[in-house]
Amino acid sequence: MRAEPYTTEAYTEPYLSLDGTQVPTIEIAASYRYLGVRALAGQKIGTEVTHRLEEGLWQLSAAPLKPQQWLFLLRVHLLPSLYHELVLSRYSKGLLRYLDRLSREAVQRWLLLAHDVPQPFFHARAPDGGFGIPQLMVQVPMMWLARVEKLFNLATWHYDPVLAAVNGRSKALHLERQCWADGVACPHFQLARRILFTECPGYAEARHHDADA
Repeated sequence: MRAEPYTTEAYTEPYLSLDGTQVPTIEIAASYRYLGVRALAGQKIGTEVTHRLEEGLWQLSAAPLKPQQWLFLLRVHLLPSLYHELVLSRYSKGLLRYLDRLSREAVQRWLLLAHDVPQPFFHARAPDGGFGIPQLMVQVPMMWLARVEKLFNLATWHYDPVLAAVNGRSKALHLERQCWADGVACPHFQLARRILFTECPGYAEARHHDADA
């Protein structure tokens, strides 16, 4: 007895319509956008956002600007432009660390800083003696957690029963929410407090947790 070879076939003809308009099919190598985030089968996580940051840093470095102008554009325009995609798509801690390292290396080149400058100096607030560069390792999980908590707060049986039913059945959403039940930790909080007597912006809970310990 010999088993027949297993084959898979894909139906490539359009079969869906929306408001009288036929929805076309896409190839396996094609991409599409959902909530402003590009999705592509087989694409490595963070490929597009990494390219955007590298391209943005290269354009800033090539522009004849003053150091404070480089820092302003990085802090106010370039890094915040990555928030939407990072919060709504999948990411890893390694990716966020890599993006933070890219931004710090660019600041070191622009300001001709030594290589042994502590990391808290880059991310501390300007009134505390730092550069105020957003740290994606902290900001992105905080924004993601705020988005999920808002989703659960709105998903009540009285306000939105459909969303409440979806949240109640989504085990993955509950597990991801449970991962951040203790808050988002700042990896450089202790070092920043010893050097700058400050804390990571937006995370005052660390002070209370450290005082209780």
